[in-house]
This record gives sequence, structure tokens and C-alpha cells, in this order.
Amino acid sequence: MGMAAWLVWRTSGLRAARVTLALFLTQLALNVLWSWLFFKWHRGALAFADVLLLWVLILATLMAFWRVRALAAVLLIPYLLWVSFASALNYVVGSSIPGAWPRLCPRGVRTVRIDSAYDARTGRWRRVRSRVAVFALIVFGSWAAHRTLGTSGCHE
Repeated sequence: MGMAAWLVWRTSGLRAARVTLALFLTQLALNVLWSWLFFKWHRGALAFADVLLLWVLILATLMAFWRVRALAAVLLIPYLLWVSFASALNYVVGSSIPGAWPRLCPRGVRTVRIDSAYDARTGRWRRVRSRVAVFALIVFGSWAAHRTLGTSGCHE
């Protein structure tokens, strides 16, 4: 991403690429905001709205970069693909975070936290502190939770 922005800046200069680079910085700010909304504040619905807007801004940035230098646009394609994947994960995982999504479960039915793991010794759910473990739960747990709990993430 940085290399793509640098190519645009070097090709047309700061004044000529001011709007294009402002678009790049805007989508970068939304990217940072998404991380806080999703991981820190557990606001799944807001994070999902943010990531959808982010996807649109990345596409607009890609097209603006294409007009300046095609290589800069091509360098953004993996980023667009990653945000597409993150959008799907946000929807699946975000719907299973209690209180983060509009109420999807009927009364008396609770949701599963994605950053929790079942401790067989104590018979209780415990919070996972490791970022690697949380990432593994998100990637592998979202598939398992989706498969066993359905799309809503609800269980009794």
C-alpha cells in the first residue's frame, strides 16, 4: 500500500495527486477505525458498515491510482481481496459477539464470544488473551461456529 502511494506521489507530484492521495489517506483512516471497532470495542455492526465503506473507498483509490500509474493500482489488488475476506469474517464473527450486532437471537438464547474458549477442566468459558489464539479462533472458529450454530451464532 505504501509503495503504491509512493509511486503515485513520485509519478505526478504532491500537488497533482493531492485528491488521489487524500482518498488513500481516508481509506487508511477507515482501516484503522475498523480495527478498533471490531477488535477493541466489539461493535460488529458498526465495524461491518465501516468495512463496507472501506471496500468502496479502496476500489475508488484503486481506480484513481490506475489513472496515474497502473502498477500502483495493481499493488492495491491484494489489499482489496484481503478486505473482501475481512468483510465476510466481520459478518460471521461479528454476529456472534454479544451486543455487537442488532439482536439476532430470540430471548433466552445467548451468543458465543469469538475470543472465548471452553475449558473442559472447569466446564466454563474463559477469555483468550493471546492474539495468535484469537486469530486462530476467528479463522477456524468462525467456520465451526457457523456450521454448528447456524448463521445467527445463537445457541441455548
